[in-house]
Amino acid sequence: MIRIEHQQASAETLTGQESDQSVAVSTEQPQATLAYDQGGRFLEQDIPVNAGIAERLVARAKVGTRWACDCDFDLHISHPDDDTRLNYEQTVNTMGRFSKDWRNSPDAVRAYLIIVFFKAIDGLVLDIWINFFSGEAPNGAKGTIRIWIEGQDGVWEAPFEIPSNTGRAVPYRDGSPYWVKIDPRSVLNALRAGN
Repeated sequence: MIRIEHQQASAETLTGQESDQSVAVSTEQPQATLAYDQGGRFLEQDIPVNAGIAERLVARAKVGTRWACDCDFDLHISHPDDDTRLNYEQTVNTMGRFSKDWRNSPDAVRAYLIIVFFKAIDGLVLDIWINFFSGEAPNGAKGTIRIWIEGQDGVWEAPFEIPSNTGRAVPYRDGSPYWVKIDPRSVLNALRAGN
């Protein structure tokens, strides 16, 4: 179940005049349950973020990133059932496919990467890495990763930050300022459940 907070505003805030009454601000509820064939819709800002613990962890899934700097990030993911790392160079394996690779786009609509798993996978065992491939980010290379799991409401989301202010394509990961490892258990709130 998605926890959605309802906003409350005082009448003074809404009208500029003092009042003892509280006025509820009505917000339209966005689409919560997405279908598998909705492409990159799970990355859009209006999809609610699930603050709960992912209940069904073995299902078809999508993993995506988005960012706002004029940078090129690369998403690399593997699964123990097929350790061929999905990325912009290796776009298909037995588990899924690398679907989108928008580069050098500060436009929130196009600055994203998507990997789609067409077989049911255990999201907790994904090996997820993000590389700051190229570009400059004087205020830091920051973005958001999202995980969508079929049959559950909303998406799970977490921020990420790569220490370097400039991108560089380097093959090594551990200890590199151009790479960050994402723990899917943290994104899916599974650490709270003891997984």
